[in-house]
Amino acid sequence: DVRHRRPVEGGVRLELAPGAPVGTIAQLAAAEQSCCRFFAFALTVDERGPALEVTAPSGAADVVASLFGAPPADPPGDTDAATDHEEPAPD
Repeated sequence: DVRHRRPVEGGVRLELAPGAPVGTIAQLAAAEQSCCRFFAFALTVDERGPALEVTAPSGAADVVASLFGAPPADPPGDTDAATDHEEPAPD
């Protein structure tokens, strides 16, 4: 299960649920990369939990988004609130 999608340079970071089958995910990422060599995959397990980063050249950003999902405009935990840049209300 993907808990969150966060933007990273050139792609998306898929934050996975604790206990995610990282071995299976690694096998799937390797199979996908052998098919589509322009993708780069980075599987991490750290204090934040398991995650898979998927990146590609800028011309393939739409492919990453369509296959792996686009991150939300305001990711959870984002400290840059959109309300900081609100336009003034009309008089």
